Amino acid sequence: MLDRVFKNIETIHTLNADLHKRLEERLKAHHNDQLYGDVLLKLSPFFKLYFDYCNNYEAAMRTLGELRKGNKRWVDFLATKEFRPELRNMDLTSYLVMPIQRLPKYELLLKDLLKNTEKHHPDRASLEAANSKIVEINKEINVRMEKHLKNLRLFELQQSIGDANKLTLVDARREFIAEESLQMPSSKSLSPVTAYFLNDMLLVTEKQESGAPRLVQVLQLDQETIVKEGPSTRSFSHVV
Repeated sequence: MLDRVFKNIETIHTLNADLHKRLEERLKAHHNDQLYGDVLLKLSPFFKLYFDYCNNYEAAMRTLGELRKGNKRWVDFLATKEFRPELRNMDLTSYLVMPIQRLPKYELLLKDLLKNTEKHHPDRASLEAANSKIVEINKEINVRMEKHLKNLRLFELQQSIGDANKLTLVDARREFIAEESLQMPSSKSLSPVTAYFLNDMLLVTEKQESGAPRLVQVLQLDQETIVKEGPSTRSFSHVV
């Protein structure tokens, strides 16, 4: 069960610890012609380890949700660990997304180094090569994560809306498309609602006093469905 949540996080930690150690050694011996780019370039092939972690992220979030919902020992354990000052008042979910955010930070670091490295500096070529590798890996991760995050949003909608209304939203053929805050005409005025666009369904909800969403309308969509906008681009009149 824990493998489904944390996947290869220990391997990723080892990689980053090695990177930190190598860069720290170079920094301690810093001089005007010191090289840093070659360290990142040599380790860049191993950054593909993040692919496995990203591919597992959706399953990790689902597993964590199931554990929070149905495992009292797990809930009690997290209650003693999450939102503590020494952990920066963050929960486990916030930490699990950090590895995915790591590589974009390396890309920003390399861009900043390139910005401040002269064109004829001996480290310039290695920095440019390392940056190209990291950019390529980040593009692949973004493609993978876009799909996973959409599936994860569908799973969250199942928990917040579907279960309470006996509505099955999680389906292999269903895709989450977009989420928009809109104004829906009522008898006297416009009411704020949130519309969730799926590839075959439109869900309209309003916020209750408790903050939880209340399902207002479910519209089944097909290839012949047309959504007509109202006078404002932030409202819609009807769906036919």
